[in-house]
Amino acid sequence: MLVDHIVATRAMEALHATEPGYGRVLRGIWSGAAIPQAMLLLLVWGHGMVGLHYNLRLRSWFARWRDAYVAAAVLVPALALAGFLAGAREAVFGGDGTGFTAGQRAAAEALSEAARAAFAGLGLAALGAALAFAVVRRRRGRIAVRYAGEGARTARVAPGATLLEVSRMHRVPHTQVCGGRARCSTCRVRVLEGADAIDPPAEREAGVLARIGAPPGVRLACRAVPRGDCAVELLVPSAGALGLLGGAGDPAAWGVERRVTVLFGDLRGFTSLAERHLAFDLVFLLNRYVTLMTGAVEAEGGFVDKVLGDGVLALFGAGDAGDAPDAGAAAGLRAAGRMLGALEILNEEFEAQVGAPLGMGIGVHAGPAILGRVGAAGSSQGLTALGDTVNAASRLQDATKALGVPLVVSEAALLAAGMAAPEGTRREIELRGREERLAVHALSERDAAALTRVAVAVGAPMKREPARLGAGAGP
Repeated sequence: MLVDHIVATRAMEALHATEPGYGRVLRGIWSGAAIPQAMLLLLVWGHGMVGLHYNLRLRSWFARWRDAYVAAAVLVPALALAGFLAGAREAVFGGDGTGFTAGQRAAAEALSEAARAAFAGLGLAALGAALAFAVVRRRRGRIAVRYAGEGARTARVAPGATLLEVSRMHRVPHTQVCGGRARCSTCRVRVLEGADAIDPPAEREAGVLARIGAPPGVRLACRAVPRGDCAVELLVPSAGALGLLGGAGDPAAWGVERRVTVLFGDLRGFTSLAERHLAFDLVFLLNRYVTLMTGAVEAEGGFVDKVLGDGVLALFGAGDAGDAPDAGAAAGLRAAGRMLGALEILNEEFEAQVGAPLGMGIGVHAGPAILGRVGAAGSSQGLTALGDTVNAASRLQDATKALGVPLVVSEAALLAAGMAAPEGTRREIELRGREERLAVHALSERDAAALTRVAVAVGAPMKREPARLGAGAGP
């Protein structure tokens, strides 16, 4: 439809000096595409309204405005179709009909009548559905959900809402981090009374409860739907009670899921080096090492999450939500190349002191991770990443020792970066703590140099500020 529209307007104007006014466009649409256009409008609008509903349903104010929301959701497309019909009638039947054949005019008249009948039927169906919903809701009655503990209260609602939605409707402070998708357990409650009146756990909720070892009677409020009176106790204090830094303006204050690239680098031979040198000399060497590695990471837009002795954990693609999901993959590979180059500088500077050149192992992996600010309430809380992706990157760094290479990159990271590794480097290895084997590429110094050169060609390195997540929140 979009291609046809562009050809009939911009292309015809350029090629034949025609004026693509609304009258001509409407006559073209109503000559054979009116019904598909109307169906497309209803499908797209309906999908958008469903998405907004699921985004807003957990807001405390939404319950008071839900009827107005439904009215607007129905009226806007109804009025749009009415204007579409009125404009077409004026353009097709009120004009001179230039360029219309008798068959096209008859088809437009038939479509007009069909659209008018469909519009009337849609209005009657919407009215009937609203009345039926009101009758059913009245007959089903209301149930009572009692909240135990401090600030105890009772909420009366129509059956059908989850416990988390009930809390939001009645402004009960109820912690939830994942948006009601059963991806966390922060909304969990203990059912004190009326457990039989709540739908049993579905597969996703049961999986989360089993993973945290929840005792009997504990449910996820975002999935538990009460059908009768019940009493519950909230098990996780609200964000305000915990006194965490950040808040609504900082999505990482309570954790946010994002696809990131994780790089874990570790200096080889440092333990034996520590046995032969003075502690003050080692501190100086370590500070120089960390400075060079941090510079390599930040030059590619990443930031150093942690420095653990001679180990460096860096994140890429953890910036604002506007970044592409895998934007950090190529940057992470370029940073790995920079770090290996920085190691050569370090060896040149400390050649006389350390003797044998220092080596390095780097693991790179891409995948979903939870980004959050971790620290005691009231203290400085730095951004960190948690999850299987971080653990896998650490294990890949360990695997560089067994494989005898400086760089091990997961196939997931290469796919995210849109690159292919040299032939003969692919392995499937077992990682401690994972049941499935992970496909990786073990890269020698030459292969690593070749791959990072390709990464530079994919996206030229840029000197940028370290990635930040949330308004005014630095790493």
